[in-house]
Parts: sequence; structure tokens; C-alpha cells
Amino acid sequence: MSDSDFVNLPSPTSSPQFLNVTISVPPRLLDQAQMNDRDELRTITDRILTPIHDFGDPLGGDHPHPETSESTDGADLDAISSPDGGSDQSTLELSSFLPIVQALSSVLHAGIPGSPDDRYYFRGTPLEAEIKGLESLAQRVDAFNLTKSSHQHIPIAMLLSLMRIRRWSGPFFLGLKTLRVTDANVDTMAFLDLFYSPTLRSFELTDFNSWSDSCINDLQNFLHNLPPEAPNISLIKLLLDGSTLNVDIRWLDFVHLRELHLSNVAIAHWQLLHNLSELPSLRIIDLKFAIPQSYSRQFSQENRGEGDWDAIVDSPQRGTPTGFRDLTVLRIGAVIEVLDDLVGMVASNRLQELDMNLLSYSDPPPKETYTPVTPKRLARRRAFIKTKANFTPRNEDSYFFFLLSKLLQRCSTAKCIGLGQSQGFTGLGQLQRDHFIPSTVFDELLQGGIEHLTIRGWKFSFSVPAVIEAVGRNPHLRSLSFPVDFCASDAAAPQGFPLSALSSIAHVFPNLMSFQGYVIRNISGVPDFFPVDSVPKNPHYALRSLSLGDGQLHWDSEDKHYTLRVAFYLDRLFPNLQNIVAGDGKGGDDWRFIERAVKMCQACRASS
Repeated sequence: MSDSDFVNLPSPTSSPQFLNVTISVPPRLLDQAQMNDRDELRTITDRILTPIHDFGDPLGGDHPHPETSESTDGADLDAISSPDGGSDQSTLELSSFLPIVQALSSVLHAGIPGSPDDRYYFRGTPLEAEIKGLESLAQRVDAFNLTKSSHQHIPIAMLLSLMRIRRWSGPFFLGLKTLRVTDANVDTMAFLDLFYSPTLRSFELTDFNSWSDSCINDLQNFLHNLPPEAPNISLIKLLLDGSTLNVDIRWLDFVHLRELHLSNVAIAHWQLLHNLSELPSLRIIDLKFAIPQSYSRQFSQENRGEGDWDAIVDSPQRGTPTGFRDLTVLRIGAVIEVLDDLVGMVASNRLQELDMNLLSYSDPPPKETYTPVTPKRLARRRAFIKTKANFTPRNEDSYFFFLLSKLLQRCSTAKCIGLGQSQGFTGLGQLQRDHFIPSTVFDELLQGGIEHLTIRGWKFSFSVPAVIEAVGRNPHLRSLSFPVDFCASDAAAPQGFPLSALSSIAHVFPNLMSFQGYVIRNISGVPDFFPVDSVPKNPHYALRSLSLGDGQLHWDSEDKHYTLRVAFYLDRLFPNLQNIVAGDGKGGDDWRFIERAVKMCQACRASS
């Protein structure tokens, strides 16, 4: 093999195109590099380059580093994680390409740190033993965490040259199972094609510094080619910037996909939902859609009255739902039109968890209340408002609950239910109205065997006793999370539960393990309990976690021991309590003291 068979990259005195991978150089060497004497500068440069050439073991194993190996500052070791204790045959988790290029240490060189030529390059012909070592290393890589630091000082040309001289066919990473992309930048996307592998099971992109159209195109091309290259992939998780994914991504070819998470992704066409509904192995789907610029619906929706909604949803045109047959977890947040199309597709009789969030756009604030946003988001909002269905502030909410009712009738196996409502144009101003959950819907939610109920963003228009009575009719509840802002903002009655009402909750919910709700902080109605008072012997009061809304505790006297009074009260009601938090983090000192006092009571009881 000649030098040309490998790759002849320029010497460090020229200007090759390089990518990125970290190398740290001690400050003392950088200081010396400022000297004017050319001979001394050349000597220092050799000291920087030589240690990398001498790394016989790219993983930093038994071979000692030369005396100047401090110039790498352990970058190769930091980039490697070995779950199996670091044996030669253990799998590896990498966060940098540096260990890969260091496998060919005899031809690896680095430029002068701090200069324009501070990037790695290959020069010469690698040893056969090094190529075999590279294959062994590549086979052991089980997971890769791709970040903007992964390729620092390493050009993609170097990695492509490795593809040319390797002795094995197929993917470069023969055993790769997990690819995570976090804290990435535009250049990072160019490296995605290196990670195609038939063994790949999981792809996650959860953090990105700056999205652009080219980044979205790179991602969509990667996803489009992923099914044939990684046919066994079972998990995909994407967090975007509100950009739209093309419909022509081969979603139907992900036949082994079991779990899909799409967050802040815009949907432009109902066909995407349909394709996802046909995936045979899909069990968990979590879709948090952004406001689209436009949305093509599966069926046209006329603005009919509430009495006609059954005729719309159950019309022959829509037919019987046949999609998402084996789904066990469905979490969906979207505008009402998207929710309408999706509900019409769900036919699963195995659903265990259902979470629906209405992304509301009706009754937007006047233009003068808008806060500064990017032109892209503002244009998307204006475009969508022009194409949306004629939903009003009132029937948008009503239709949401109508769809929820239809879905619950179809998926009666759900044990965990969550409802949410959020402003679809966050950052453009706030909605000027409250969103209410009807008492009839609340009653319907509590029917059957539901064990966990979470409500976010919706307010109750009915009284606190009515809420407790309704919830008390379901003996199976184990966790309950109510709105932090319990009632209407203009309601004459106090907003939320009195703290003294916790005694009713303790008796009504014998199996409740977790409770979160807005609790009025005026504790004047809290009864006194002697510390470490005897606890009833019945099996009630199983509560472990208590979250009490927001705001400071209020006390109507100068008594400084009101926190102890609350602590004794809570200990009496919930003797198994493990943590107490304030919903918004306010009043933290008071609640931390109360939690410590409760645990002291528990300790005294245990030792008696």
C-alpha cells in the first residue's frame, strides 16, 4: 500500500480542510510558542506532534504515554465510556472521534495549537496492525454521543479516508446500537451518514444550537435513508424548532419502530398521521406538534353546531378507525384540526396511558400585546390563522372534550389520563380568556378503572366540595394532579382548596399515593395536633408525595410556630409522606422546614 492508497493530506504548513476533535495543550507550551527563535519554535512543534504518533494504544491502556503526552490532556480517555469495566472485549460509548483517529497513531499529526493549522491530519501509510486495531475498536462501539465537540479539530475528510482503507465491508460502526445527537451545530449534521448500521436501535436528537434549512434537509435525508440502512431501529426521538418534516420520509418502512417522540415539530398534512398509524410495532407515541404554517386535513370540517358533531365524527366518509391498533401510550399535543384527524384513526384496545393537550389558537391577543418574536414564527402564525377552520373560542374547547369522550369510549382500558391546554403562540402574547373543564367531562374521566389523573391548563367552574365528591367516587385513584390555578381568575370564591380540606382528601382517597393541587395558604383553619400523635391503624393515608400549588404560607397572627402546626397536621393526615414541594418553588424555606419536621415525627414514631 502506498501513501496515495491511504490519503495524502497536506503537511501542517499548508491549509487543508478539517473538521473538529478536541486537543488541549498546556499553557506553558503555548507561552513558549510565542518565542521568536524559529529553531525553538520548531522543537516545540515537534514535541506537540510526536506524542500522538507514539500512542500505541488508542484507548490509553497498558502502553505508557510519553513524557510530553500531557499535550492531549486526556482527551481520548474522556471521550470513552466502557460499561463493562474496560476489558478488551467490552462495548464502548464514545463522545468524540478522537479515539478513532488515534487508532492510526503512526500517521496522525496535529497542527500548532492556536494557529490556523491547529487541526489533525493524516500523513503516511498506516501499519497493518493499526488497521486491525481500528476494526476492533469500531466493532466495540455500542453507543455514540454526537455533539459539536465530537468533531472538534477533526475534518470529515479524515473520517472518509478511514472508510477507504478499512478491511471490513458494511457500516463503519459494526455494532452501533444507540446514536444520540445533543448540543450540536450545523457542521455536526454532516457526520450523520457515518452512523448508518443494521444494528442501530435508537436515534435521538434532543438539542441543537442553531437550526437552518440545510440542517433540516440533512436530518430529513438521514431519516429518509434510515429504514433500509437501520431496519431494526425501535426508538426515534426528535426535538426540532417548529420546522416541518416532509411527508415523504419513509415512515411506513420503520416496521420495527416501537417508540416515537416528536417534539416542537410542525405537521403539514394528515398523511403523516396516517403513515404512523399503520406502523405494526408502534407501542408508544409522543407527539408535541408546533403550530403549522398550513395543515391539509383528511376530511373537510364545516363549522357546525355542537348537536351536529356526532354526525361529523361518525359519518360514513370517515369510516371505522383502523390505525394504532396495538398502541399502549398515546401523548398528543396539537391544534384542534390535527387532534380531530388523529382521534379518527385510533383503534387500540390496549391503551394504558392517554394524554391530550389542546394547542389553542382561538381568540388570539391583539397585535399590540405581541412580544418580539422571530419573523419565521410570526409568519407561520399569520399563515395558519388564514387557513384554520372556523373554530370559535367556545367551540374549540367543547370540540376538544367531544373528541376526548369519543376516544375514551373506544379506549376504555386507559389507566392514566392527562389533559392539557396551552397557548399555541407562546411569546406572541397570552390568551385573554380562561379555559374551563365541564363537570360532566370531569365525571366521565373518573369512571372506570382510572388510577392516575393529571389536568394542566384547564380550570374548574364548580366548587371544591363538588370536586372532592366527584373524585371520591373512584376508589382506584393513586395519583391526582389538579390545576395550580384552580378556579376562574374573576371568581368571587377563594381559588383552590383550603389547607384544612386535606383532611377530607385523606379520608376520601384511601389509595392515593401522590397529590398535586392549588391549596389556599391561609392556615387559620388548620386544627392543632400534638406532635407524633397516634395514627389511625386503618390502611388509609397512603400518600407519599404532596405538591401544594404556589405562593407563600400566610398566617394571621404573630405566632412564629405556624410551620410546626402545619407539619404536625400533615404528619397526622399522611404518616407515610416522603416529600413536600411548592408547585412554583415559592415559599421554599417554609416547606423545607415543614418536610424536615414531618420526617422527624416519622423517625420518633419509628423509634418508639
